[in-house]
Amino acid sequence: MSHHFTSLNLRRHGDSQEVVQWAFMAIAAFFWSATVFKPGPVMRWETYGEWVVQFPTQLWAGSLMAASTFYLLGIVINGRWKWSPILRLIGAGWHFLTLSIFSVGAASAPFGENLCISAAVFAVVHFRFAVWNACDLVAAWRTK
Repeated sequence: MSHHFTSLNLRRHGDSQEVVQWAFMAIAAFFWSATVFKPGPVMRWETYGEWVVQFPTQLWAGSLMAASTFYLLGIVINGRWKWSPILRLIGAGWHFLTLSIFSVGAASAPFGENLCISAAVFAVVHFRFAVWNACDLVAAWRTK
């Protein structure tokens, strides 16, 4: 017997959440392709901070793509699998972590102000997404 759970949060805000995830997927794909076609570093220490650029750009791009993939799967599956909020929660949390790392790294970089602010804003947006999807997970848990 299958149980269906349709997210109230996705009924209200699903389109905007999906657009944000596709945008992050595109940004990550751009970073990934830039590492292939651009000679030299794509993520510079002057913007991202020295400790962030110790990791390859492909790792960061892959991290953003993986987080968006989890989130998008949770949106697509919604209503067909009761536990799809777990996928969205993983994606939102993963984005929150990655973007927080970018923001903290950029805060210590000489030219990182813009990245610091924008990454922090999107980290907060994904924290809000995580809260919505945690509420969905609780609601799914309570449905019979």
